[in-house]
Amino acid sequence: MSPVPGRGRGLRWAGAVAVAGLAVAGCGSSTSTTSGPAATGVAPSTTHAIPPATTVDPAVATAQASRVFNVLLEFASQPLATRLAVIEPGPSVTVPVSAALARLAGAGAVGASVDSTELEPASACAKAGVSAPCVKVGYTVESKTGTVAAGQIGYAVTDHGAWYVSRASACRLPPPGATAPTTRSVCGTAGGAG
Repeated sequence: MSPVPGRGRGLRWAGAVAVAGLAVAGCGSSTSTTSGPAATGVAPSTTHAIPPATTVDPAVATAQASRVFNVLLEFASQPLATRLAVIEPGPSVTVPVSAALARLAGAGAVGASVDSTELEPASACAKAGVSAPCVKVGYTVESKTGTVAAGQIGYAVTDHGAWYVSRASACRLPPPGATAPTTRSVCGTAGGAG
């Protein structure tokens, strides 16, 4: 027996629609709801909930702050890309910070000594213009024969659990010969306040 052309298509189509409807119904609950974007006409928020404050181990924080400042200011053995990678994520400060690093290298800088580190309270971080938690870092830029820039202050900040030199601190790298903390930013508005 040969099939009759056109016959049975409607039944196949209806069967496919019924199967698709059952598949969709099986994915949800059996009750309908009138809440949500479709019912209210309001799109869901794209903001993320602020995670609860986490406890920061001061010993770990200060050790990581020292590490990132030493990497940024290690002129002798660290490639520039590695040094720039320890700067806080955000608006690019690569060009002005690279130029500031080149000026220090031109003055004979080979590295830095971290003179002090202190985990700061959130109010001090805010006053410095950096995010909390933060570590205040005192450092000296050194050459093989002495000091290139002394008495410097910077801040390390954390982003998703990793520690970085704050953009603001990277933008305030000292000029050769500085003996007090540098307050002038070489980055314009991309560097932040602190």
